[in-house]
Amino acid sequence: MKNSAGYNRRIKWPKNLSEMHRSVAELVVAGNGRKEIAGTLGVSVSLVHLYKSAVCREFGVKGDLELCRLWYGGLPSKRILEAKGIPEETHDVVMMIMVQKSDEEIIAELDPSRSVKRTRMNLYKKFDAHNLAGLWKAL
Repeated sequence: MKNSAGYNRRIKWPKNLSEMHRSVAELVVAGNGRKEIAGTLGVSVSLVHLYKSAVCREFGVKGDLELCRLWYGGLPSKRILEAKGIPEETHDVVMMIMVQKSDEEIIAELDPSRSVKRTRMNLYKKFDAHNLAGLWKAL
């Protein structure tokens, strides 16, 4: 179950993490970088890193991507991809991008003639995403 902000309500927010931790986590999964988060919250970049590290440690995730998966409740379904207007022939590439595979890894697993780089660029452009976390939010 997700609320209107997209947050997965099945995740119980730990009592030992403050509202600042939550704000940093929300901005991370919204696709913001450390400098943007620091500017938004009026704190230093190193403090943002400390808050983000504490959140990741508490939830047992290793970085932004795993935090996004947890936050949004897993990979987007094919139905969601179709609803967002992503062509069916690119769904497999999109899923591999979402799990942070490199272009080389994707090409090795799929047909080498497919343009993974073009698919990745089109995907980021379509959803005005600057990084993978922004793409997670859009989907």
